[in-house]
Formats: sequence, structure tokens, C-alpha cells
Amino acid sequence: MRALSGEVSGGASAPLETRLDRASSLGAPVALSVALSLALAGCGREDGSVYFGSTERVGKEPTTLYVGGSTEPEYLDPGKSNDTASSALINQMFEGLTTHGPGDLRPTQGVATHYEKSDDNRVYRFHLRPEARWSDGKQVTAHDFAYAWKRALRPATASVAATNLHVLRNGEVFNTGALKATRDDVVVRAAPGEDAPAVITLPRGTFVVIVEASAERGAEPSSSWAKIARLRGVPTYDPSPVLEDGGAAPSPIGFVPRVALVEDDQAVGVRAVDDLTLDVELERPTPYFPELTSVTTFLPVRRDVVEPFEQRGQGELWFRPENIVVNGPYVLDDWKFRYELTLKKNPAYWDRERLGIERAVWMSVEQAHTMMNLYKVGDLDYLGDNTSPPNEYLESLSTKKDFRRFRTMSTYWYEFNVRKPPVNDARVRRALNMALDKQQIIDKILRGGQLRATHYVPDYTGSGYAQQAEEDQQRGEDPFAAPDLQFDPSRARALLTEAGYPVEADGAGYKARGFPALELLYNTHEGHKQIAIAVQDMLRRHLGVSITLRNEEWKVMLKNVRDGHFQMVRFGWNGEYNHPHTWMATFLSSSPQNRTGWADKELDELVRVAAATADPVESIRLYRKAEARVLESMPKMPVYFFTKATLLKPWVKGFHPNARSMQLLKWLWIDPDWRSSPERNEVVAPPFELPAPGRLAPRAEGRP
Repeated sequence: MRALSGEVSGGASAPLETRLDRASSLGAPVALSVALSLALAGCGREDGSVYFGSTERVGKEPTTLYVGGSTEPEYLDPGKSNDTASSALINQMFEGLTTHGPGDLRPTQGVATHYEKSDDNRVYRFHLRPEARWSDGKQVTAHDFAYAWKRALRPATASVAATNLHVLRNGEVFNTGALKATRDDVVVRAAPGEDAPAVITLPRGTFVVIVEASAERGAEPSSSWAKIARLRGVPTYDPSPVLEDGGAAPSPIGFVPRVALVEDDQAVGVRAVDDLTLDVELERPTPYFPELTSVTTFLPVRRDVVEPFEQRGQGELWFRPENIVVNGPYVLDDWKFRYELTLKKNPAYWDRERLGIERAVWMSVEQAHTMMNLYKVGDLDYLGDNTSPPNEYLESLSTKKDFRRFRTMSTYWYEFNVRKPPVNDARVRRALNMALDKQQIIDKILRGGQLRATHYVPDYTGSGYAQQAEEDQQRGEDPFAAPDLQFDPSRARALLTEAGYPVEADGAGYKARGFPALELLYNTHEGHKQIAIAVQDMLRRHLGVSITLRNEEWKVMLKNVRDGHFQMVRFGWNGEYNHPHTWMATFLSSSPQNRTGWADKELDELVRVAAATADPVESIRLYRKAEARVLESMPKMPVYFFTKATLLKPWVKGFHPNARSMQLLKWLWIDPDWRSSPERNEVVAPPFELPAPGRLAPRAEGRP
């Protein structure tokens, strides 16, 4: 799961001089180079032909790719990254057990060459390739993966992407800080306090779950007590079938001093059997787990690289160019803040000989028109995973051979801080949703064939979701076609009036009496600004409410949202695996992705049961029921499902659109003779297919 940063499927105007100003700040030589490229913009351009802009690649190495990078990445740390700007780079530098294939996103070989699994998709064993190396030459081991996953789950890491790892046995309770182990033998008492009757003595190393923390009146924090329950079970990595207990909460057994408990990750369901064997035990059967192992949060990092910086309180320095150690095809070579990042081929990468790109330059430009100018004059080979052409270009670009458009697993939405008025009332949030003409935003602003969203999970999502959506629609039972989820200003005004803000006629428009100030926050990007202005205007015209707009740079906005300094904020969600859980998990009360402050126990239970349901059809029905449950309260207002529009120079080969909108450099290459064979598009390094999984036999069948 990844928060969408710069991508909106479009943009707005920005002066061409912005590019010259930006270059000038870097010194005269660079500014002169940019000026010359602008002066030569017409050279080699086939105006009125089948391409947009220049078709001459002048003064560039044939193995160096220039890519549009949109916003600055927040973290180049796989365990903490949670935005598309960061993951676009991280996935070039780190490699998981699997990697996603071009086009169809099937899991293919990464560090793992093959795996076995239990019959119920609950226990997996991965076998690592012995030739995999880190960029400093050290071997990539199963211990690196186990460390990385547990580090991301560690509460102190504060990773908002850790929910991806909640599929691991006890991953969620460990991540929330509830999973502990006894430091020594400890007496469990019937109530807080040393004078309370003893219940039982737990030996050192017993795993427990904190059910509730409490403290004696006036006591120091070190004297606080915790109500505990026995942990339901620790990983055994035994593929024998297990009887589920229905997920009932563990029964408390009593109280212990908090100081008697320590953090211990041994009960989390991943372990290194040896250097080249990784065992995984999941909380529940998860047939799509191999897909997850290519997701950013599942990528490995090295303990000896990361921890020295974290121990010095410099956790963001380990991924600077001079310090970073990676295991993927490319390593970070240079990082010029708010200008460009440069990647170079990792000389220690196990498949380095097949790479067609030696070097890649990511240009950090937030203005969509400026990015288009860079592409037009030939300074960019690819507009980038997180940048799209400005909306007004799309119609004219649709006939160009270097234009690409495809659907992606992404949703654009606005999130409400339900702790702050006036959006602390669900009726207000639903009224705002009904007053928004989403189709007009698509037709008049985006113009990219996006799909209007009345709910959160794209209708074309896999794992059976698309089939269920189609069946519901054919039967006329689509829960997301309900009238109160459609554009209906009249119903919206009635609902806002019911919420205590009477909407009255005011000249040619309306006025919502008593409606307090409401601010909409969005990150700096021309496309987000266009949409925000349209939303502001629609809500004023249809409801008579006044909304002020505030924009901030991506990293600044993320911090303010984490700190709760917002009422309504622009966000989106990019599903990294093709299952509705990636969207629905963002609404769980325990999820750090749930920035809204909204929590609902029934929703938590619906998602838990859906995830644990073995029948895939019934599981998807439960996910859709959970989705409908969230929409009753509308903590997030869906706007549209994405299509990705981009530009790619004709000499870039190996590009295959995929629903993650993530192109790995390892597939791409530059063909200097592209005119003689324009249709060539083979991947330079075809992925090694992942063999069908072997079977982990239950111990009852004689497995040791």
C-alpha cells in the first residue's frame, strides 16, 4: 500500500521560465545547457507527425535513462516508505524474495528461486539464491529479510506501512506494542498492586498480550501495571492443519508490573532457518502472499548498516548516497535535493550482466508543464511513474505514438479529520460527498478516461472482486449504486440542514447558516490544485459552504497530517497487490494508515472475518460488505479511480504498462536504432519464472 504523492492523471499551467529559474540556481553552465536545449527544441521534432516533441537523442549516453520524478521522496527506507515517490526509487535499489513481472504483475524470481507452502496457504518456506549480494559484496541472507520485516513492525520504528506485515503470525499485536514477553519469572496478580492476591506465576520468556494498561493513583509510570492475557499461540511453522478459534479475544489472566515485560519479536511469524532458507507463518491463510513479497515493506535491509545510525538518532542518514547499501539492480549515486537523484548499476547485483540501463537520472520537478517541456525538448526519456501530462494535453496526445494510457489500482480521495468540526459529523461528510460532481471533474478537468468513484476499491480489482462487482451490477444489487452515494445536491442540502446547518436560498445561490470554517489541504501539485479549486467551487454553489485552500510540499503535508493538523486533506491510495484488503486495511482502527481518527469495531471485525474466510467468493462478499459499512460514515470521500497517462520516447524499449504503474529499470533499454525497428519492445532482462510451489507436508506425514 502506498499513499499517492504527485500523481493525479493531469496538471495545470506553469511558466516555461520556471525551468530556466531552476537551472540558474544550479550555476551558469547548467543554465546555459538548459537554454540551449530550449533553443534547439524544434530540432528533430516531427511536428504534425506521430510523436510529441523531439525525436532526436543528442548528447546523452546510450545506457543512461532520464526520468521524471515529481516530488521529493520522503524516505528511501523500505521499512518506513509509504508514498509512491519513494517506492518508485526504492524498488530499483532493493529486491525482495520475489519481484513483479512486467505487464501482468505476476510474482517472478527475485532473491528467492523457489518456495514451498502448506495446503492451507498458511506456512511458506522460501529458498534464496546463493549468488545474491549486497552492494558492498556481502551475501544476502534470510536473516536480512527476517530482520527487515521485524524492524518495520517494531513500534519504535513507527512505520505507517507496517500494516502490510500484519499478515505475519502475531504481526499486528507486536506492531501495536501489545505483544510482550516476561523479563523474569513474574507473579500475576488479581488486581494492580503488590498486595493483590497472586493468580499464577509465569516463567521467564512467556509471551503475553497487554489487554489494558493501568496505574495506581499517584504512581510513577515505572510503577504502572498491565492487564495481560496469554498469547493465543506462537509460530510453530508446522504446516499441519490448525483449528481456528474464531478470533475471540484472549481472556485476561491478571495484572503484572509493566517493568516485568519486555519487547520480544521471536513470536512474530518469520525466521531464518539458515542463511538461505526463510520460513514464514501467517496469521491466517493468505493465498496471495507471494505477491506481497515484492511489496516495498517486504524488501530486506541490513542490521549492521541501519542500526548504527538509528542508535545515534540519525536514522535518515543510512540511506544517503555515501552510506546506503542495497541488494537490488541499482544503487543511489547522488542526491541533489529538489533537483535530481542519480542511480547507477550495482556492480554486485547477481543479474548485473543482463541490465540494459547503466545509469538513471530522476528529475525532481513538481510542475507538470515544466516536466512536459523537459520531455518535449528531449531532456527526459520517460515522464515517470508519478507524473502525467497536464489535462489539457490529453486529447491532442491521444493520437501520438509516444503516449500511453492504462488503468491502475489507485483511488483518489479526500480524508476527513473526524475529530474536528464541522466534519466530525457523518451527515456533513456525506452531504459534502453528494454535492461533489465527480463526473464533471473527470470530464472537464482530468479528461483522462478516469472512472467516477462512489466507493474505495476499484471495480476492476482482482482476487474475485471485479467478478463480484459485475454480478452485483447485473442483478441490480450493487451497494455502491445507492442514491445517497450519487451526485445529488438537493439531498445534500437536506442532509446538511439535518446536521444543524440550514441551507437557505441566497440570491442565485445558497448559504449554509452557521457552517464553520473548513480548510482543504493538498500537496503542491498543479493537478491537485485544479481539483481542489473545483471542489471548493462546487461545494460553494451546491451547499453554500465556504472552504479555504492550503497547499504544502509533500513531506510537510505528511507531517502535518500525522500530527492531526488538518480538517480535510487530499490523499489517494495505490494498491500494491491485487486484492481489496490493501484498501480496506486503511480503515482499521489499529492501522497507522487511518489518519482520519475514525474507528469502528464492527468494521474491524468484518475485515478480520473477510481475511480469514477460506472461500474466496464469500471472502470478497464480506470485503464489499465492510466497504459499504465504511461508506455509511464516509471518513474518506472517494473521487475517482485512476487511469495512468504518460509519455515515453520511442527509443525506450521493454516498457509494458501495469496496474501498479511501476516500471523497473531492469526491464528497460535504449535502442539507438529504433527507427529501423519501431515495434521492438522486448524486455532486456526477461524475469526468471517462479516455479509452481512445492508442498510443505504436515508433520503427521513424516516431515521432520
